[in-house]
Amino acid sequence: MSKIKSKGILTIVILLAITLFIISPSACMEATSKGLRVWVVNVVPALFPFFILTRIVIMLNQTSIPALDKFTTKCFRTQNSGLVYFLSLLSGYPIGAKMISSYYETGAIDKPTATKMFSFCSTSGPMFIIGSIGIGVFHDATVGYILLLGHIVGSFLNGLLYRGKSIPTNKFKQNITKSSLNEIMFDSINSILLVGGYIIFSSVVIELLQISSILPMLTNLICKITPFEYNAIYSFLCGLIEITNGLIMLGNTNVSMSVKIILSSTIIAFSGICIMLQSCAFLNKIGINKKTMLLQKLTQAIFTCLATAFIVFIVY
Repeated sequence: MSKIKSKGILTIVILLAITLFIISPSACMEATSKGLRVWVVNVVPALFPFFILTRIVIMLNQTSIPALDKFTTKCFRTQNSGLVYFLSLLSGYPIGAKMISSYYETGAIDKPTATKMFSFCSTSGPMFIIGSIGIGVFHDATVGYILLLGHIVGSFLNGLLYRGKSIPTNKFKQNITKSSLNEIMFDSINSILLVGGYIIFSSVVIELLQISSILPMLTNLICKITPFEYNAIYSFLCGLIEITNGLIMLGNTNVSMSVKIILSSTIIAFSGICIMLQSCAFLNKIGINKKTMLLQKLTQAIFTCLATAFIVFIVY
């Protein structure tokens, strides 16, 4: 009965969304165009090459690098996770989730290991943090480096939190199927299109929440119980849905740079519902509990926020 009620409520929400789209077609179309621009300008150049390169690495049977694995095994008590951790830090969302899925499919890791790995391999990359946000949004590379350092520390602490009491003792049997460059290209194109679809959809959702007054009402409610101004909270909430749009809006607010940096670091660490949906899509075959994934992202956001606040306190 509860499932039937849930489906009924969801149906009503979707019908209301469609109605709002019909009532305000120009605003929703502009939101769609905005999401498309963000995907083409900010996301495709940063992610598409990494989708291809990481697939090639796995095809070459390089799912394990002893030096990196030794570090992650000791710190996080996970096997065959060093290369994924390194490439997730280098490449950014959602490469970590994509690689975890690929490792699971090849037999390099099992489900418990994949669940642990998501706690420290779901990270943004320096190209996005320093280039797109530090320089592109805040016009200051130093801000980008502060955000990157806080982000790395936060993901590391988050991995320690979920590392558990023991290291899996079973030996994994890898079953890597050789792929042609055409197959790798096709898979990478599908992946980047999936990412683009979620970004555009999230942009429209933000606009619908604005049109329906839900987002402004929630922002006003939070304003009454926090010291932050309306625009900062509104941008932060948008960032929790889709990080790029939220961070751009946050960069245009009048709050102090210290507050902007700390709020931005929290948004980047949480990654936003949009990237969470992307990660869930890539990890769907593994069957990782969605509540566990959400909890891991929440704790990562808290660790990163605290680490960044400490760095900001020293620098500013």
